[in-house]
Amino acid sequence: MDRMDCMDRYEVMDLPSASLLGCYESEEEALAVVRSLLEVNDPSWVDDLAIGHERADGSAGEPLYGAALLARLEALPVPTR
Repeated sequence: MDRMDCMDRYEVMDLPSASLLGCYESEEEALAVVRSLLEVNDPSWVDDLAIGHERADGSAGEPLYGAALLARLEALPVPTR
């Protein structure tokens, strides 16, 4: 059994193409990827992205997209480099 099959996972999706951009163990990791994508692309691209949440029991959490995704990004501290 894959390790990701027994834990929550967060998937970053490109909505227009229905492409999975990555699968992560935490929401923070998924948000960091979205933040990185928006740093090198037009910030309006946030409207095309979503983070889906699949719980370990197979049920789905509330997806983040659009304004809710942007609000969650803005609520997190910006990492220092």
